[in-house]
Formats: sequence, structure tokens, C-alpha cells
Amino acid sequence: MIHPISFIKNKPELCAFVLEHGLYGFLIWDTNVGMVYPSEIATKSMGIIPHQSFPSECLLNHSGYKLDPKYKPNDSFFGRICFDPNESAGFPFHFHSKEIPVDGKSYRILALDAALKKNDENQIPIIQSEMELKSVSRLLDQMANLAKIGGWDLDLRTGKANWTNVTKRIHEVDDDFNPSVESGLQFYHSEESRTKITNAVNALLEMGTEYDLELEMVTAKGNQTWVRTIGRAEYENEKIIKIYGIIQDINDRKKWEMALASQTAILWSFVEHAPAAVAMLDQEMRYIALSQRWIEDYKIPMSKEEIIGKCHYEIFPNIDEDWKKIHSRGLSGEILKCDEDIWRPPGWEKDQVIQWEIRPWNLLSGGVGGILMFTRDITESYETKLELKHAKEVAEKSYNAKSEFLANMSHEIRTPLNGIIGYSDLLAETLVDTAFNEYAQIVKQSAHTLLNIVNDILDFSKAEAGKLQLAEEPNDLKKVILESIRIMDIQAIAKGLDIRMELDGNIPKTLMFDANRLRQVMLNLIGNALKFTEIGFIECKLERLDSGKNDEVFVRISVKDTGIGIALENQKKIFDSFTQEDFSTTRKFGGTGLGLAICRQLLNLMKSELQVSSSLGEGSEFYFVIPFRIPEIDLNLESNFSSPAREDSVAMERNSNPKGTKVLVVEDNLVNMGLMKNFIKRIVSDVIILEAENGEEAISVFQKENPNIILMDIQMPVKNGYDATVAIRSLPEGNKVPIIAVTAGIIAGEKEKCFAVGMNDYLSKPVQKENLKQILFKWL
Repeated sequence: MIHPISFIKNKPELCAFVLEHGLYGFLIWDTNVGMVYPSEIATKSMGIIPHQSFPSECLLNHSGYKLDPKYKPNDSFFGRICFDPNESAGFPFHFHSKEIPVDGKSYRILALDAALKKNDENQIPIIQSEMELKSVSRLLDQMANLAKIGGWDLDLRTGKANWTNVTKRIHEVDDDFNPSVESGLQFYHSEESRTKITNAVNALLEMGTEYDLELEMVTAKGNQTWVRTIGRAEYENEKIIKIYGIIQDINDRKKWEMALASQTAILWSFVEHAPAAVAMLDQEMRYIALSQRWIEDYKIPMSKEEIIGKCHYEIFPNIDEDWKKIHSRGLSGEILKCDEDIWRPPGWEKDQVIQWEIRPWNLLSGGVGGILMFTRDITESYETKLELKHAKEVAEKSYNAKSEFLANMSHEIRTPLNGIIGYSDLLAETLVDTAFNEYAQIVKQSAHTLLNIVNDILDFSKAEAGKLQLAEEPNDLKKVILESIRIMDIQAIAKGLDIRMELDGNIPKTLMFDANRLRQVMLNLIGNALKFTEIGFIECKLERLDSGKNDEVFVRISVKDTGIGIALENQKKIFDSFTQEDFSTTRKFGGTGLGLAICRQLLNLMKSELQVSSSLGEGSEFYFVIPFRIPEIDLNLESNFSSPAREDSVAMERNSNPKGTKVLVVEDNLVNMGLMKNFIKRIVSDVIILEAENGEEAISVFQKENPNIILMDIQMPVKNGYDATVAIRSLPEGNKVPIIAVTAGIIAGEKEKCFAVGMNDYLSKPVQKENLKQILFKWL
């Protein structure tokens, strides 16, 4: 059911219509469903149950016929409300009609102006004064309460002032309050409000000047509120006899407006003083607010005051259609942004790079009011980024050049070292039991020292590039440490020092680790200890620590010496690349300063950290703790180390070599070619050695001689070892012959590349006779 008061509550024109004509209430006629809904006053006037609706058939015109919803002879007509079909007269009323569509439906508002006497042919209105007064008062009170509007008047002839109940509630005075002009003005405490209302009332009394003011007032209970007050004058014989008006409580609206104004001021202040280029525009792309940075960044020759209200396209007349489409999308509610946008403002000599974002701002009533534009000039940072990108490319090229240089350096240095070490080894064997043997050993040891320096530099290069890798396999930790000690034992004996070893018996025999890399760490640490110790001993100690896991063992490994020690302030810098304790150390003991840096890198890969404990003049202890995994199966590792049984096996293999074995040596360096031939003749009896200086010759010799094994150098003129191997593998018998890579290059990935092209094994230069022996016996 339609509630009449709710129906007209938010419709000012209907409220005014009912107030003016509806002395006895009003009816809402839903012409779609044919039902009539009376207001509360109307039901009392007609003597029916409150809120009782009735069919539209009960509405009759003055002739006694049903009212047609479309029939409207005029806006004011006589009619009847007849609840009994047999009753021809019914309740006569003077109707004021007003049609109104709501939500696609049609309604007619019928205001009941005055009752008519039944069966009165002349239709003369009979106004019942008491009913009229009560009805009007009740309706006005309802409307006034809804709108929080009170009334007042002052009869200048009698001096009598009246306030409605709502007016009294607004002022929070008692019902028996006796109002007057003076008492009404005392509620305005602030100087501004009191001045405004006093001047307005005086002007109304003296000249009849109407006023409409919004003022701040303090009620009788001391509550501060805002009101809207309107005053008008009533004349008689051109003389003011009465003033009257309304007063409305607008405190809620005023607070909302003030809050909105405050927020708007904050927003505009933010926009105007933002440290970035910000502009606020309306739907017509007119400026509402903008920051000073916006003017500066875009070099606009106008002030803020001059720009406000102007169209964006008037400020930037040369803006293209693409930007206008972007603005249009923003005005339709879309958020757009770009991190890097290159454009050139008119008159600029170079492009500008900006970062921008466009966001719509909404009206309180709903809908998009305009857009906020944020832009930031990132030209400088963009150019810096380009420079950094270029620098990175240069650095990468430099790094690639360095890697290529290291590869070439490795090959070029290792190639002559191969001859020096190999021939000094042969010379030592030839000059056994002579004074010259010692000279040969010195040459060999010096060459090995140089080789270690080269290896350190290459390892450091790989560590820098993050290309150091571990090959974790089952190994015997004790044997790896003992092997490292044996290698350094000769140097220790030469200096009159003793290398001791202390081993915890609780350490498992077989653990998972990279034996070569751990051996490298130990050789570095033991070598350093020997270098800086003149009197005393070096001790290697292995101690098991509790890990709390069944499949893992923590082992603390330390190398302790009785040498010169390290000052506390220098204990950190010794781990830096190319750095020793001080320059005197370098002059006295030599070295590259890379050993400890490489050890630290390797131990980091093993999830460990190299640490030092030392006192100047009292020796040093370098130690680390490694978490070793225990393999699921304890493999027999005896085959990894030399033993009498192995030597006997080698001897048997040597004796079982078939006579007339053909070995093809592919080598472009004559010294290395001669060295390889000498080694092979000492290892294999009755051998036929074939020679080739490059890959092309190697292919030709293979096709003619069909050798049993090929020792293939990698870097050669005409055709390198990779291409030669691929070509040999493509020949009919090429898949059967073992091809062994012999190379001076040890850059990461070279070994894998050799296997990828079809080689069977790998031998690095400088070639050791024992290593060559194992390779030959393995594949022949």
C-alpha cells in the first residue's frame, strides 16, 4: 500500500500543492491499478478507518458518473466520494487535481479543498472552521517536522509575535516562551551573525526589504547550530502591517557543506602545492586547480589565476588527437598511466620523457566530475638509465673480452709450461744420481709454481663470474687430507718443518664432497702455513661436531702453524682479492694474494666459511666447518688412490699391450709434439707414433693409418680439434677410435664441450707422465 506522506515527502512541488489546497487532506489515485489511497487527514474527514484504501469507482464527478483517469475538465472541479453504490450523493468535495508520473506509472493527486453540503444543487462550499483549523494545523505540523521548518510572524498593529512549535524546538525554548523581536535576536551570539540579522530585520521593518540568510545561532540550552531564516512583509494600504517568515534547522547540511569545503580546500591546496606536476580539470577540460610545478615543467607563460577556468586545449593548442582520446577515456571513468612516454613540447629542442597518470574524480551526486592529471619529468633519470644500460653492455663486452683473454692466456702460458715441466721431468729421469738432477727438479718446481699462479688467476675469474661449481661424489675424507699433506711434505722437509695430522675416529670413512676442490683448499692453506713458518710445525686437525641429523656430519677442519702470525687489524683484509697482510709480505714471501679469496669462495659453495684465529708472532689457525652428506651406500674408494696392487695391474696392462699400437698425436707446437712422443715411447713398448700438425692433417692420417687412439689438441690452425673430431666421427670407422682431448685451456665448459662433440676423455696441459699413462692404459 502507498503511504501518502512518504510518497510526497521528497517532492517539494507536491508538498506545496497539498499545503495550498488540501485543507481536508489529499488522495493519491493510482490510475494503473485503479486504487485510491487517502492521507490521514482525509480519512478523518470522510469518517473511514485510517490508511483504508478504496477503488477508484468510488470517485464520482458532479454529474454522478465515475471519474475517468484521463478526464480533466480543469485543475479544479467538484466531485463526490461514494462508498455505497446505492448512495447517489456521497461526500461532496472540491477537488484540486495534479497528475504526476513516477517510475513509469501514472498517479493523480487530488487535494480536498472544502466539503460541500449533501444534495446541495448549487455546490456551495460549507467550511467547517474548527475542522479546517485542526486539519491545516496538523498538515502543516507534519510538513514542518519533516523539513525542520518553523514559522513566525509579528503583527505590527498589536505587537503580538507568534512562533510555531517547530520554531520553538529549533531555539530549544519552552512551549510557553513569549517571543519578540528583541528576544529573537538574542540567540545570535557571534558578531557577524548578530550584525547580519539585526540589519536585515531593521530593513524589513522600515522598507519591507526581504531577506534570506544562513546564520550561526546558539540555542537556549547553549547548543551551537546553523539556521536559515527568511523574512517578508505584509502590506495594507501600502503600509507594513505584519512581518512573517520561516526558520529552518540546517545544522546537518551546514556541517556537511563545511566538511566538504574543508576537504575541497585541502584537495585544492594539495594540488596547488604538490611537489609534482598536478592539474585538476572538469568535464569540459577546464582547469579547476593546478600546482606551481605544472606551470614550471611545461613552461606556461601564465599565472595560476590566469589559467584557472581556461580549457586545457587552449593552454596547449598543439596537443594531438591521441592525447585527446586519452583524456576522453579518463573522463569516462577509466584510469590510465604510463611509466615512460616520450614527447616534445612545442618550442623544445629535445624530447621530454614523462611518467604520467590520469584518474577520474567523482561528484558527490555521482558521476565523473573531471580528471586529475599527474605527470613527472623523468628525462634525466631516463637518460641515466640509458647510460647505465650502455655501461652494462660495455661491461658485458669487457667481461667477454676478459674471458676470451684468460682463455688465450691459459693456452699460451700452459703450452710452454707443458714443455718446461715435461722435459724437466724427462731430464730428471735421465740425470738420476747426478748433480744436474737437482737442477732439473728446481726447473720443474719453478714451473709448477708458475702453473699454480695461473690456476689461481683462472679460478678467481670463475669465482667472480659465479661459475665455480662442485662435483659432489663419494670420497674418503681422510685420504684426501693425507694426499694434500703428502704433496706438500717435500716443501716441509726442505724447510725442516713437520706436518702433523690429528683425525677424529668418529668421522665416517665415506662422505659426499668434491675431492678436487677440497684438496685445492687444503693445499692453499698448508702452502700458506709453510710459506709463513720458519720454525716449528704445521698441524692438520679433523674433528667431528654434532649435527643432530642421521644423514649428515659436521666436520671442523683446521690448519694451524707456528709462523709469524697476523695482526688483528689485518685479519679481515687477507681474504680480499689480490691482498696480503702488507706490502712487505708480498716482497718477502711472494704470491698473488688470491689463494685465501679462492678458498673462501670454494667453501661458500660447500656451505661453509673460512675463519682465522691468530696473534702476531704466535702463529695462525685457519679453520672451517663443512656439513658433509653421508652416502646411502658406502662405496669402495680404494680404486681412486695409487696402491701396490694398482701398480701391479698397470704393469700387467703394459705387458699386455699389443705390439704395433698406433697412436696419432695431433699437436701444432713442435716442443709439445716432441714431449708427447717421448712420454708415449716410455709408457708403451713397440708403439707407432703418427703425427699431425692440425685438424685437416689429422683427418687425412686417420683415413690412411686407422690409429688405435688419437691425442687431439684443441686450439690449432686450419681446423681446430672440435671440428676435426666431428669430421672423424662422421667417417665409417670414426666411431670406434678413442679420441682424447689434450688442451691448455681450462676455462669452465671446455671439458663439457669436448665430450659434446664426441671426444672420449680429457687431458689438460701441462701433461703429467703419470696422467698420460693412465689415459693410454684406460683406452688402449
